[in-house]
Amino acid sequence: MAIGPYIKGVFILDDGVPIPFLYNPNEIRESRSVNWAKKNGLGMSHPRSQYTGGGDREITFTMVLNNPWDWGGTRIPMSLELYIGSLIDLTYPIHRGGVLEAGPPTITFVFGVDVRRVKIARVDVVKKHWTKYLVLRQAEVSLTLFEVVDESRNRINAFSTYGEA
Repeated sequence: MAIGPYIKGVFILDDGVPIPFLYNPNEIRESRSVNWAKKNGLGMSHPRSQYTGGGDREITFTMVLNNPWDWGGTRIPMSLELYIGSLIDLTYPIHRGGVLEAGPPTITFVFGVDVRRVKIARVDVVKKHWTKYLVLRQAEVSLTLFEVVDESRNRINAFSTYGEA
């Protein structure tokens, strides 16, 4: 798949369909949370903390999209509205005959050498400018993703600070 000189990132669906980042985001934020239970002991000045499990590893970024746009010198025959709709569509489950068949898809997130399996947790859209015929010309799309991990991870102790080699 040739993706052109300006596209450095892409979402790849399990069926192989790519959804490119049309412009590099200015920044990508990453966060990881940990869940703790506070245990209050009788007569203790402070509670003890008990690890209960890891939280999500979130990735967030904002893309500024303009119309018209091109993909490596080739104009994309897709409106901003359709592109935004394709991202929002990835947050919906699949129902057939009124029965839930599958939840929202897991997506491969690729940004340079950063490749991860993710799900979209949130899509925020700010529509900014329109033509005189009310065709959307610019939008900011903020995405919040969370990494999908199939097995529990252990801490990598690179500095041997707790006595293990």
